[in-house]
Amino acid sequence: MKQDKIYSFGRSNIFINEGLVSSKSGGISENISDPFRRFLGRYYMTQGDGTFLYRGKLKDPQVGSLSVVRKNNGDSVLQFKFSADPQTEEEGDKRMVSLARLIETKGIFYDFFFKVQKPVEYSIAKKMNKAGRVEYISATSNYNFLASRYEKFIQNNPTISENILPNFYALYAEGTYGQADVQPLNSLLGNFKSKKRTMEKFLSSFASNEKFVRDGFAQYFDDFGQSANNIIKSKNGAKIFGALSTTYRVYTFSNDALPTFTTEASKGELFPFYNKIEFSTDTKSLLSDLLWEMKAGDEIIKQVVRSAPQFMKFGRSAQLYKRSSMKDSPPKESYFTSAQTLNMWDIASWIQEKIFVTKGLPGVFVGEKRRPNKPGARAVAEMSTKTVLAAKINKIAQNTYRSLEKVFNGAPSYSEAVFYKIQKFSEDNLTTPICTYFVPNSSKMRECTFIDTQVKYGSKYAYTISSYVLVVGTEYSYNTFNQIDQNTANIGVGTIPKMKLVEVPMAIVRNMLVLDNPPIPPESLIVSYKGIGNKIMINMNGSTGDRMMVPVVLEADDKVKIDLLRIAQRVSDNKLRFKSDDIPGSFEIFRTTKKPSSYEDFEGKKIRILSTGGLATSASMQDSITTDVKYYYIFRSVDIHGNISNPSPVYEVEMKSSAGPPYMILNTVDFKEEEMRNKKPLKSMRRYVQIIPTTPQGLLNVGASNLISATTVKGVRNVVLGVTDEKLWGKKFRFRFTSKKTGRKIDLDVNFRSEHQLKQS
Repeated sequence: MKQDKIYSFGRSNIFINEGLVSSKSGGISENISDPFRRFLGRYYMTQGDGTFLYRGKLKDPQVGSLSVVRKNNGDSVLQFKFSADPQTEEEGDKRMVSLARLIETKGIFYDFFFKVQKPVEYSIAKKMNKAGRVEYISATSNYNFLASRYEKFIQNNPTISENILPNFYALYAEGTYGQADVQPLNSLLGNFKSKKRTMEKFLSSFASNEKFVRDGFAQYFDDFGQSANNIIKSKNGAKIFGALSTTYRVYTFSNDALPTFTTEASKGELFPFYNKIEFSTDTKSLLSDLLWEMKAGDEIIKQVVRSAPQFMKFGRSAQLYKRSSMKDSPPKESYFTSAQTLNMWDIASWIQEKIFVTKGLPGVFVGEKRRPNKPGARAVAEMSTKTVLAAKINKIAQNTYRSLEKVFNGAPSYSEAVFYKIQKFSEDNLTTPICTYFVPNSSKMRECTFIDTQVKYGSKYAYTISSYVLVVGTEYSYNTFNQIDQNTANIGVGTIPKMKLVEVPMAIVRNMLVLDNPPIPPESLIVSYKGIGNKIMINMNGSTGDRMMVPVVLEADDKVKIDLLRIAQRVSDNKLRFKSDDIPGSFEIFRTTKKPSSYEDFEGKKIRILSTGGLATSASMQDSITTDVKYYYIFRSVDIHGNISNPSPVYEVEMKSSAGPPYMILNTVDFKEEEMRNKKPLKSMRRYVQIIPTTPQGLLNVGASNLISATTVKGVRNVVLGVTDEKLWGKKFRFRFTSKKTGRKIDLDVNFRSEHQLKQS
């Protein structure tokens, strides 16, 4: 059975435990741990194209065949049958003995072959030509509005931890669920000060609609910035922030809190700026739904956080997608194989020994909690839950467990995501996570929208997403070998479902960077003074708009800023989003007296920077000029974060003074028009078109040239070329070229003539 390359709309990843897959590359062992399966060819091999192949047959199929038969008592056994009768009784006994030696009755073997669909980057997924549900991931950094005090506090205190900044989930937990354990963070340990009851109004708004949330944001962040600034200046400021940062670095969510990742996530998008990651979740959620139904979903997360994992080495075949060089073409698919060691936890031992015993979760639990009972009543309730849960988990195992036939035919184990772990890192330190979030998988959630509001403007972050996958694998052993006749033997196999929780890395998102969008070019107005020829007034006003444009580099520093904006906007083409979402901080004026052919001619020609002080949207300046000289101006807006707009159109200004009072001539320079004006109407076609006579047309016609009896060509001045009946020499031909793009036609008239050139000998 060859691996199917199209499992669904996602990146197919196949994991096969070591000992069941053979490879000569990728760090995967060649050894198959089960000698009988190796003999049968019932194992996996890596292919040259990076996929796995399940052999499913003997190297020589004529030797024999394997089948699964059901006995009268309902048990299934493996039955091996040799294809040909032995020639002698001794030969028959010998081959049965050899077969029996392959059956290791004292060995225990495992089959944990499972599949996971990892998400595809959204920009690539949009171009894929596949039907079905898309498994995608989309990451964006967003800037909504200026919260000046808040941003200034972060800018002036670069060493503070992100964990003390306003957290959407903590604020929502207090405002909607009334959780007291997040109050210290939200109130900055009681140091949040506001004269207008900003905190109370803001928290209560989370239980309201979006309009009320939006209205309270500006004042809240203004008060937060002021309060945080007062704390950092106080004697115990560093201690307060240090305690908050340590306490609030892990968040675990219950099934009840899932709206914060679905319908209520939009309220997190109202913060001044944030990082947003959306990804598809597993549609299978039997175990996760059961655990939260039994109020025990947090217990399995405790198992991961508090207990050391087991390890298992797997061979992995991973699907990759690469953007096509053609604009509208689907991405190219490829596969590669590698070895990967995964962490895993045993579900059976967790139920039997760890549940309700493991120490509590670190950080904050968001959502409805189990109501605490008195010690005696709690013990009874936990024992009852444990008993019922064990029975229901066992039922899941029985319903999803593979039969013996499916195991030996290479069918995958049942698997499903139970919960996800999202970790945030600074790009400057990819080893120590800043904050960790545990999010349950659920039948109530098809896409998870994660909003991180604890980010600093201009800082780069990386995020990892891991899925904790339930795998219902198989433990099996051989217990009997019974010869039925000279060609047939039955092999008894004992199988046990083994439920493991496996940590599978799903996605890494790098270089998430919040930056404000660069502004739109300013609106400009140049006016002259009455009766004055050596001065003009330049007025500039901030523009509004939202456009995708190719950025224009005028100065050396521009490229650095543009490269950062490309990272922040995560664009794959050469365009950036320009949007005027705050007031301009200043305007730049460039001037030259040489007529420009492109914006590059204005490099080094900046003559003035006009600041608005962050208080106005416009500015003006008076410029001194000389009459009867043409000046060329362009203008740029610079927002309060230092982002630059593209330049304005080029204005050609000249004050005429030859006759009468001075007057101004104002024009704009169109680079495209100038380019077309200077463009020569020439198209080289030497690479595409060749018009030459055929070989018969170029041969010397000896008869027509009267050279049949000639012994020398000395003195011959005229010869005739062409040995075909129809000659082309001296005739005119018309070749017509038609443009496939525009349909326009060009006629080329050609006259063929020969020229006799004498060589000196």
